[in-house]
Amino acid sequence: MFSKTTFDSHIPDFITFLSDRNNQVDYLEYEIQSAWAKHWNIEDINLAETYERSLKSQISNRLWRSSDHEPKAIMIHLMEFEREFVRMIFRDLFDESKAVDLRMQRFVYHCDQIFEDYKKVNKLTKVRSHYHDNTMVSLYLFLQNPSKYLYLESNLMQSALTKLGAKNQASLSLESQHKMGTIIAKFLNDNEAITPIITKNLKDRGIPYKKNNAITCLFVKWLFQYKIS
Repeated sequence: MFSKTTFDSHIPDFITFLSDRNNQVDYLEYEIQSAWAKHWNIEDINLAETYERSLKSQISNRLWRSSDHEPKAIMIHLMEFEREFVRMIFRDLFDESKAVDLRMQRFVYHCDQIFEDYKKVNKLTKVRSHYHDNTMVSLYLFLQNPSKYLYLESNLMQSALTKLGAKNQASLSLESQHKMGTIIAKFLNDNEAITPIITKNLKDRGIPYKKNNAITCLFVKWLFQYKIS
C-alpha cells in the first residue's frame, strides 16, 4: 500500500496543474472510454467495424498507433480473419468470474495463437507482432470496466507508487495494480476541489464526465512527467 500522507501532500500541486490552462492535459482516457461505452457491442455481426468505431479518438491515436506499434490495425485484421475466435477471447477477457491476471495472460496467449495462423495464411505479410501485451490488454479492461480497472501504461503505475511511498511495488501483481489504481481514483474523485475542475475541462472539450479510474491515469502521468519530487 502507498502512503496516504505522501499522496495527500501531492494533491495541492495536482490541483494547480489541472487548473492551469497552459498545461497540456489531453484527457485521452476519458474520451476513448466514452467512445467505447457508446459503440462497443461484442454481439455485433461485424465485430471489426464495431471495434474500429469503439477505439477512436479526436485527441490522439498514440495508445494504439505509433512507430512500429499497431495493435488496433492488427486486431482488425485478426477479427476479419477469425471473427468468432476473437469474439470468444474478448468474452473471456471480460469474464469477471475469473482472476484478472489469468484473463490477461490467456488473452495474450490466444492472440499468439491466432496471429500464427494468420501468418500461415498471409505468407507475404511483413507484420512481426500482434502488439498485444499487458499494456494493451489492460486498456481493453479499463475501457470495458473503468471503475475497476486501470490502463497500465508501461511502468508508470509502479513508478507512481514508488513516489507515493509504496514498498515492494515492483513485485505487485497486475490485479494489485488495478486495485491500487481504483483506490487512488476514489480519493481523487471524492476530492471536492478536483471534481469541478475536471468537469469543466472535460465539458470544454466536449467529453462527458464520469467518475472512474481515468482520473488515476491523469494523476499517474502527472507524477511521472511533471512532478520532480
